[in-house]
Amino acid sequence: KIRDTHKFGIRLPKTVEEAFMIDDQMSKEVGRPVRLWTAAIEKEMGKARVAFEKLDGFTPEQVRANKALVGYQEIRGHMIFDIKLDGRFTQKARFVGQGNLTDHRRN
Repeated sequence: KIRDTHKFGIRLPKTVEEAFMIDDQMSKEVGRPVRLWTAAIEKEMGKARVAFEKLDGFTPEQVRANKALVGYQEIRGHMIFDIKLDGRFTQKARFVGQGNLTDHRRN
């Protein structure tokens, strides 16, 4: 269905890779760099980045095995893409965590 792939006639990506590909295709079509989805992703991750803290002295495997922060666990996340109806049809990206995949039995 076109509703699943487009909004207001603008193609909606399903993944970050697809968002970059759409920007690349648009750049080739207009003959200059187009970074609409890329800019939306960068804006969102700039806001979300404060939620992530680098832990010195631990490998990603140790963090995932719950050896760095006892009581915490890694969750996956993904980007949701949309078009804002703000008069300019601005591309919007939102990073969401998949908390439904957490192990609720952990203490």
